[in-house]
Amino acid sequence: MEWFEEARTLLEERVKGAAVALGRIDDSWKKVGDSIALPVSGWCDKRKREFLAGRAAAGEALARLGMEQPGLPARAEDGRPLWPPGITGSISHSRQYCAAVAAYSRDFAAIGIDIEEGGRVDRAIAERLFTVQELDFLERGAAKLPLPVARTVIFSAKESAYKAVYGLRGGKGVSALTAFEVALGQGGGLAVRLTGADASVQGCFYVSNCSTVVTCAWVWKP
Repeated sequence: MEWFEEARTLLEERVKGAAVALGRIDDSWKKVGDSIALPVSGWCDKRKREFLAGRAAAGEALARLGMEQPGLPARAEDGRPLWPPGITGSISHSRQYCAAVAAYSRDFAAIGIDIEEGGRVDRAIAERLFTVQELDFLERGAAKLPLPVARTVIFSAKESAYKAVYGLRGGKGVSALTAFEVALGQGGGLAVRLTGADASVQGCFYVSNCSTVVTCAWVWKP
């Protein structure tokens, strides 16, 4: 189905022990329909579909992880998904797509996922959110990717790492994406450094043929 299968396979190969689910919002939200209550009244139809599609992706990721009748994550007051006991995970959506990742907390201290469509991150956004080292890396062409795609990968990796560390710290201790510095590696690997912290955040990314970017970032269980 489109590029989803290739992306899922490559991401799961890099994030050993995690399960990834991807889909189109317009298709995925229908799988959930009215089976779960919306946490906020008054949402517009677009926001409702994004929420339901994300939960559908989460349910698929849990099923791929091997859970029987896992149910769908509820929503915490701060917006985080509430995963079943023993599970850590993350949900994301772009304009067209939804994504989720789930893993056992015995293996992962935390994990995050993000999906972005190409062209969203322009120079102005990069200059506001990227570190000097990241901007220099991009200017030198060291990413070996088209500049708009490389910007999107770095931005998305920051989002994934933010989600992972936010979950790890219970929503405390992370204030901005500028706190994360991303280094792209070969073959879809990346590393993320959190300013002033020793936490080792690993990551990976996938770029589709339509320049949609999916990233995962995680912290292994000590």
